[in-house]
Amino acid sequence: MPQPLTSTITLISHIHELDEAIKAQLNGSSAVMIRDHTVSPFSQTMVDALISQTHILKVIDIEAGESLKTLKAYGDLCDEILSLDIHRHCILIALGGGTVTDMVGFMAATVLRGLSWIVIPTTLTGMIDAAIGGKVGINTQAGKNLLGSFHQPHHHLICTEFLSYFQPLQFMHQCGEIIKYALLDAKIRSLIQAHCTITDPQLIRLCVQLKANIVQNDPYETSSPSVPHTHPRIGLNCGHTLAHGLEMVYGMNHSDAVIIGLILEPYLCDPSDQARFLPQSHRSLECVSQIENGQLKDHIIHTLHKLARQWLPSQIERYLRSDKKKNSQGNRLVFAIHDQVHIHDISENTLSDGLKHLFNRYSPSLSQASLPQEKDSK
Repeated sequence: MPQPLTSTITLISHIHELDEAIKAQLNGSSAVMIRDHTVSPFSQTMVDALISQTHILKVIDIEAGESLKTLKAYGDLCDEILSLDIHRHCILIALGGGTVTDMVGFMAATVLRGLSWIVIPTTLTGMIDAAIGGKVGINTQAGKNLLGSFHQPHHHLICTEFLSYFQPLQFMHQCGEIIKYALLDAKIRSLIQAHCTITDPQLIRLCVQLKANIVQNDPYETSSPSVPHTHPRIGLNCGHTLAHGLEMVYGMNHSDAVIIGLILEPYLCDPSDQARFLPQSHRSLECVSQIENGQLKDHIIHTLHKLARQWLPSQIERYLRSDKKKNSQGNRLVFAIHDQVHIHDISENTLSDGLKHLFNRYSPSLSQASLPQEKDSK
């Protein structure tokens, strides 16, 4: 059985401080760094200093993105690091966004039956979500992250200066997990309602703390929503059932897919059940409208209209049949309503019917110029 979350999360303000932080974690051990090549220009000085002071065997620059998370890419990277004559005390360092940390974490979980690893996320989504919690894995033709493990990093180093190298509008496509967290936590929702910037250090810190606390309390996603005063880890899957299908069928980025999943999943339920879960859709739209002066809202509404014109329910259903949350009764949808997690089992027939008629059910909301409003309850 894998170990619960014991790694430390350290927030660092400047990249030039990373080499000393990494050096302290390596403590004389040899290491291999796997880096998203797009961050090499502004991380090279730090990496050069690290190479001169530690036993870095090699820095491997790779192309990030979902195309990285394949069996072939996994095999090629494993062959490359094994050719370096590594041993079980060697440490892997992941420097990049969520797809890089997913892949490197899966390698760390499996190479030589388990290596320690250090995660240094460089994207907003990586910092607040993908790099935290020890879920690592790769994709197959059947769906996302169907090969994976729980393998906690030895240490998380979150350096917010990496975000300064991206254009502000790029963060519009990294807001999905923040919207999800806003449904689970009133403090995060309040910051969004106050129109703070998405890269605000206070917002990042709250998101990091929320996910770390959830993972610490439920490392292997086994707790029930009935446990008082806690969020079960499955609550982090809000919006993700439909989102993974959208990613596989349309090649949609993860953040946009999660937001659309949060908005549309209540409409997949039987009409008699929808009213219970529609507050998630309404509040998600509220939060979306408060980011980037409404630019994110415009983008999401445009994407919804485009999906409605090109809707492929049977193809999406094919991927949802292999969703990891599925049980013997059918699929499971996860909702966050009034800061509480709700799990809804949905039969295959109900899901199939919901997908087929999804935009007929949602079209009244889609056609409205104004967003539905819901009184916030804290």
